[in-house]
Amino acid sequence: FGQLFGHAGSMKVLYKKIVKDGSGNIKIECDTPEDFWHIYNLLRIGDSVTAVTLRNVSQISNTGTSNTKRIKMRITIRIDSIDYDTSTASMRVKGINIAENKHIALGQSHTMELCVNRAFEIHKEKWDVVDLERINMATDPSKSADLAVIVMEHGLAHLLLVTNEMTIQKAKIEKSIPRKRVGSSSRHDKAILRFYDMVVVAIIRHIDFDVCKCVILASPAFIKDDFYEYMIKQKCVQMMSKGDAAYKTVIENKSSFIRAHCSNGHKGAIKEVLSNPEVVKQMGDTKASQQTELLNQFFKLLNVDETRAIYGPKHVAFANESQAIQTLMITDQLFRSQDLQKRQKYVKLVEQCQKNGADIQIFSSLHVSGDQLKQITGIAAILRFPLPEVLELDVSEDEMDDEENENENENEEEDDHDNDNDNNDDDDDNNNVGYQNYSNDNDENDDERKQIDDDNFI
Repeated sequence: FGQLFGHAGSMKVLYKKIVKDGSGNIKIECDTPEDFWHIYNLLRIGDSVTAVTLRNVSQISNTGTSNTKRIKMRITIRIDSIDYDTSTASMRVKGINIAENKHIALGQSHTMELCVNRAFEIHKEKWDVVDLERINMATDPSKSADLAVIVMEHGLAHLLLVTNEMTIQKAKIEKSIPRKRVGSSSRHDKAILRFYDMVVVAIIRHIDFDVCKCVILASPAFIKDDFYEYMIKQKCVQMMSKGDAAYKTVIENKSSFIRAHCSNGHKGAIKEVLSNPEVVKQMGDTKASQQTELLNQFFKLLNVDETRAIYGPKHVAFANESQAIQTLMITDQLFRSQDLQKRQKYVKLVEQCQKNGADIQIFSSLHVSGDQLKQITGIAAILRFPLPEVLELDVSEDEMDDEENENENENEEEDDHDNDNDNNDDDDDNNNVGYQNYSNDNDENDDERKQIDDDNFI
């Protein structure tokens, strides 16, 4: 699920207890306002939140006078609504109190604001794999790093992962390289190859190509080119012939490598690399275009062979049962559904596809490619082999039900909002009723005029 979580997290998990049935509590502390994007995607209606909050409480003194004080208290609410402001990255949750407290009665409504550097506890009846993976990604910045940089010179290399907020050094490779001797350079050449081997091992160990979309190789002179040629054409081919599948991943992602210039192999050279406008342009093209190219490949295949490119929940589920899915493409919006059953359906589908060896690509709904995928139900797949049976499926009922449910939910939210406004503005309602009656009278008069005009025309 690496593509689902773009923000490099700095959250802290202070406490975690989840039982076998999937229910449990996790206590979290956010260090930056951007962390609340993860919380917004974690919380859903019906979850419970325990946090310290402030509330106005009326107290009656011995003399009978009433005083209102703002008291800090710790309460637990069952969530009714979630408000997340993307411009200020602030979050407010509203719900009813479900734990005994001397200042607030059971069932009483309260709105609490979740704050930076103030811990709160989330309880769910079911923590699914997407929720848990989101927390892992948010608390481990290296797991959300989509850029890797390797700065190297002969005998020294640094492997660094770059996130939105920080640069993390994952490996420092050092190897003594003897000088070339007159008439013989075998010791020097062997040492260089052993050094290259150590760098390749570090790449395999520390770079997750499911998350990392771009790897920059930087060095003085032609060291980066010699290393790249050795890694792709010799080392990986040699290890793949021995059955080591880890090196195959490097070959499959060779298009993610970009070669650039730097003055040395020290850690500080990364600033020199990332400040190069040409490198930044290549890096952006590589990261942004991969999923777009994949979607273009899907549409081309769909035009040529409909039995190899499919879309829609029922088609994809049928192909998964046949273990035919090679690449699954799904939008992150489907995982943010408030319909728990619908969300669980897609989570289970992704888990099954992973077990069957499919490549999972989660598209951001904020990206152009994700918006394109959303237009065709938000889920599609490229198959390993033709599946003619899938064309005979009738998907109209399921897809229409999903669309109707979404529309009903939107209408219910609008109705609830209108009802709230009606309750708060009774006088305006009475005026509106009078206005509606007046409008109806005018409509009747218009109908009469239209009838008279029709009679005259006849």
